[in-house]
Amino acid sequence: MINTRLSILDKIFALYEDIIHDYPLSCKKGCNSCCTRNVTVTSLESFLVSDCILAERVQSFSDSLKKSVTLPRFIPKTTSNGFASIIMSGGEEPEEFIDASWKPCPFLASSGECGIYDVRPFHCRCMHSEQVCEDGGYSVLPPFIVTLNNVFLQYIEHLDKNGFVANLTDAIVWMSDSANMESYAIGSGLNSLPTDFVRCMAMPFLMVPPEHQEQIKPVLRAIAEIGTSAANNMGR
Repeated sequence: MINTRLSILDKIFALYEDIIHDYPLSCKKGCNSCCTRNVTVTSLESFLVSDCILAERVQSFSDSLKKSVTLPRFIPKTTSNGFASIIMSGGEEPEEFIDASWKPCPFLASSGECGIYDVRPFHCRCMHSEQVCEDGGYSVLPPFIVTLNNVFLQYIEHLDKNGFVANLTDAIVWMSDSANMESYAIGSGLNSLPTDFVRCMAMPFLMVPPEHQEQIKPVLRAIAEIGTSAANNMGR
């Protein structure tokens, strides 16, 4: 089951890259203004990263993570689908604090490049800008890309709806424990998570504003086809 979900995740990543490729973005190799300690991940993404780290036995990552857990970093109080659920019920979003100066990411190499680029989580993949971030101190995105990012975040969380969302550092430290990784892989062991982990939720509805609903339809069909293909393969 874990391999099926990892395969779907890989295809979702690939679909996003295909779509974003058509936009004139300034991001390039070595650009790392957004490589902070504020990235959040699902448990499925943290499994992918942890599996890669353990396979390559990279000691420097272990050292960086040990340091990172002692430093300020963003701790989420809700998830993308949790936020959608709050909107649907008319509730109030929990107050969260984030500081862009909390950097660097524990996986940012001294060369300024990502040390886990091939398996980086979606929050890293969707960090884009039409202008060089250093010039204005912030990123600039077309409104549709913001909607696109939210939709993909919702689907990725839905794919891992029995898992959790947490800060990248905390999730990797937890998942890198062999017992935790094995329990997650077989679908158990998530009954007693750290208090700063947030449970994933199934998607209550897609957060797509009216002006983007027609434009997003081909993307939704493509994502649905990924799920259908995976279901068909499981039935063989």
